[in-house]
Amino acid sequence: MKALAGITIISAALLAGCGASAEIAENANKVAAFSEDADQHKEQFAEAIDDLSRKKSCNMEAMLADGAGFSRVTGDSFYFIYCDSPGDITNRWYFDPANNKLERVKAAMR
Repeated sequence: MKALAGITIISAALLAGCGASAEIAENANKVAAFSEDADQHKEQFAEAIDDLSRKKSCNMEAMLADGAGFSRVTGDSFYFIYCDSPGDITNRWYFDPANNKLERVKAAMR
């Protein structure tokens, strides 16, 4: 009986984790859809946003509320996104869908 209870608890914990992951993935897809050139790079944007959402400094709810997504950096082939409110330039990330490079510093993109 104790073994069965242990399996039930482990199963419940795993399912709870899957629900959280599914919600993160769903929200990442929503934010990716707001992105410039989403028709070309939506899956890659969603993966990058999913990665960012797992960082303590990134706020998925703020990205959703502000309709934030990746925007192309003027004159370059890569994109930027704010991990929090759009006015907070200290929390900006850069992403290049050509090589899935995600960096905090713009100079690292070159």
